[in-house]
Order: sequence, then C-alpha cells, then structure tokens
Amino acid sequence: MRLFDATLDLARFAQGIETHKINTAGSPYNKFSCSSLSAKLGEYTHGGTCWFLSGDSEGKFGTIVRGREQVIELADTYTDGFAAGDSVALSWFHYFNTQNLINAINSVLYNYPIMDIYEDTAEENPQRYKQNQYEYELPDEVSLDIRRVEIQAKNFHFPFPQTLPDTFADCHYWHLEGRTLVIDPKWIYKWGGRIRIHYVRQHGPILDPETELISEQVDKTYLREMANLWLWTHEIQMKHKDNPIAVDMYNQAKMKEEDLLKKNIPERNLMPKDIVYFW
Repeated sequence: MRLFDATLDLARFAQGIETHKINTAGSPYNKFSCSSLSAKLGEYTHGGTCWFLSGDSEGKFGTIVRGREQVIELADTYTDGFAAGDSVALSWFHYFNTQNLINAINSVLYNYPIMDIYEDTAEENPQRYKQNQYEYELPDEVSLDIRRVEIQAKNFHFPFPQTLPDTFADCHYWHLEGRTLVIDPKWIYKWGGRIRIHYVRQHGPILDPETELISEQVDKTYLREMANLWLWTHEIQMKHKDNPIAVDMYNQAKMKEEDLLKKNIPERNLMPKDIVYFW
C-alpha cells in the first residue's frame, strides 16, 4: 500500500472527498479546471489536498493552495503532467491539511509491529559460519524479539553424489545471551550453512512516498482508525480545545481504539514464538 492510498482512505473517512474529471490542463502542470466545480467552489485558499487517480501523475498527491470557480491551483508543479479526462480526488480543508494526513499515518506506522526476516550467507560472512559453530552475533537490524530461527540443512539422496537443493529446518534449540544467539550443540549444525531469523520490528514512517511502500502486514482498518484518532487528538490539543464537534469525534475514535485493543490488533497478526528447548 502506498502513502497515497493511506492518506486518501483517511481523508475519505475523516472529512470526506470529492471526485472530479479534469477538463483543461496545460504546462506548467500546477493548475487544472473541472467543469463539475462550476458555481460550487466559490473561492478556496485553505490548503486542501488533491490526489491524482489516473493519468501520468496517478499516485501523486499534494496541497491545494487556491481554488476559484472551476480552477484548482496546486502548491507543486507535477513534471509527469496531467490531461483532460484524468480523475482527481479533492478534500477541502475542513480541519486536516495534507501534512496533517501524512503525520497521522506516519505516527501510527512509527511503532506498528511487523514481522521481518533476516537471512545471512556464508559467502558474505565466512567467519561466522565455521564447522561446529554454535554462537551467532545478531546483526544490528535484528531485534531481540525473535520468533523463529531456521538453519540450513543438507539433503543427501542416493545414488551419491546426487543432492537436492538445501532447505531450512526450524531450530527449536536456541536461546539469547545478550545479542548472542546460542545454538544448543545437540542440534546438528555442522555444515556452516546459512541462518534465517524471523523477528519483530517496528514498521517506521514513510519518508519517501515515491519509493517506499507500507507493508501489506499493516491492518488497514487499524491504520485508518488510529490515524483518525491522532487527527482529532491533534485538533483538540493544538487548535480548537473548545470545539464540541472535535470532542465528539475524538470520543468516537477512542471507542474504536478500545474495540481494536479488545481484538488484540495488531499483535494477533504476528507470528507466535516457536517453542524452544535448551539443555
């Protein structure tokens, strides 16, 4: 999922959007007109958001700096351009501008737990993979919340020297000493093969929406609801402490949060830790 999709979904939920077709556009690509806005828009200068739903700029979104009658002016120029017939989604700035939407999504993603896999190779780190090696120093990116350890196993089949591709087998005989993964010697680990570690990490914010995607492990409903709670909390704290609408929306969002917590989201989507044994 893109930040584009997440912010659009959040805006649709939190304050509503409109969809329109572009009628005229030209270089520089920071303005377009929509006849469906005729006699409706008036003059608008409050910092709404525009998402390009189709055309050469599909997937891009940004801030509206001015709207008057049928013409929308954007804060940025879109080098890929857009043309008549392209579809756009517009969210007029009621409470939340483009940066608010981005900040809300990233605030949820910052601590959102997801599963990741680290896999090393003997070729890259031969000093780590000696015969009968039973200790492995965790790379910096691997957290201590390890759910599964797998070790490369050899498959030998008659007639020799026929072999099948190496596979990974779950290792249930390990423990941690600080950041050192210790494999019990009773577990056969003689071949200097690769190790694969399944661990929990924080998703982290999307800093470059052009190249970074939101993990498919992220629960979309949770992301929307918790980002919506962030928006209304921010609204109350920063701008309209006495706004009864903001307080009502905040209270509704808190009820949704309680419901999601009862369902144990997002933790229930993580891999359970394997049963491990060590003597």
